[in-house]
Amino acid sequence: MRQLSYIMSSIKISFGFCECIFTTILEKPQFYRKVIEYEGQNSFTNYLFEMNAEGFQVWLREYLGNQAALNDAAYLDCVFYHAGFAHMVKQWIKGGMKESPAFMKSLCERNIPSSMMFYLGEK
Repeated sequence: MRQLSYIMSSIKISFGFCECIFTTILEKPQFYRKVIEYEGQNSFTNYLFEMNAEGFQVWLREYLGNQAALNDAAYLDCVFYHAGFAHMVKQWIKGGMKESPAFMKSLCERNIPSSMMFYLGEK
């Protein structure tokens, strides 16, 4: 297992990417307002969920060397968190994107389930 400082720096990079998502959306607000109108398979919300949930598990295997990835309960927490993230992005766009990308990133950081934090090295 990697050192905690390395793991935490990787997490910060990940949340930097999260902030980048919000910043990118702010650059083309009209486009993203239209994009979120589509629901269902291949929707933007669905894409955000799949990209983040899958990406988290890939990150676990790559950086933590955890081939088994998450146990069933932690996997469900991960799915719940990433579904919430996708919905939060959608609501942020619908609400006029008033909050800053940095604030939205802080919401993401604050709401990580404890079972995910266990895998991230924070018990």
